[in-house]
Amino acid sequence: MFAIHATCGWRIVDPDGIIAGTYDHYIVDGEQCGPDYTKDGAKNLSPRNKKLYSHLHSADLIVERIIADNLGSVHLSFTMDCYLELIPIDSLNEVHWRLESTQTDFVDFVVEGNRTERTND
Repeated sequence: MFAIHATCGWRIVDPDGIIAGTYDHYIVDGEQCGPDYTKDGAKNLSPRNKKLYSHLHSADLIVERIIADNLGSVHLSFTMDCYLELIPIDSLNEVHWRLESTQTDFVDFVVEGNRTERTND
């Protein structure tokens, strides 16, 4: 089992279009709320985010295919006819995304700034 921690742009897409993306946490029921919005998000999920949670909780997501480029972007295709795109959109030397194991003996995979590395932290 793995987890992805993304601090870059991302989106989850299915055949109907974008289900959720980086800035969707600022939108509740179709209304833009801005970055200072503080209401309980669990009660106020947008219809798109409800669809995302439905996808995530209906079955195990199994990665079928991975496509990556030399700039740190990655496209993960899942068995449920949806995919995740991670898209670093700046030139800063900061972590864009990392793949973390839920088991302790796996080395993390980190994509940051101008380099990609494997780390044990």
